[in-house]
Amino acid sequence: MDLDGTSDCDYVSIALDTDTNDVYAVWVRSNHIYYRKGSSPYTSGSWVSAVDWKNPGVNVYYVTTNYSGATRIFAEWASGSGSPY
Repeated sequence: MDLDGTSDCDYVSIALDTDTNDVYAVWVRSNHIYYRKGSSPYTSGSWVSAVDWKNPGVNVYYVTTNYSGATRIFAEWASGSGSPY
C-alpha cells in the first residue's frame, strides 16, 4: 500500500475521530510508525503529509489504532524479536 510515496507500508490501521470527523491512517515502515490525517470531505488535498510519529525500535509489528475521546486517537503496536513480541 502506498501512503507516503513508498510501496512498503505495512500493518495499516484506520481510525475516525467522531468529534471532528477527521480520519487517521497509521502504518509501519522501516520500524517507524507513521500517520496521516484527513479532514472531511476527504479529497486528496484534505490529507496532511505523512508524519514520522514514533520510532519504537527494531522489529515493529501489528500497529492498530482507535478513537479514544474528543480529538484523541491512540495506537498500539508490538515490537521485539521473539514471540509474543
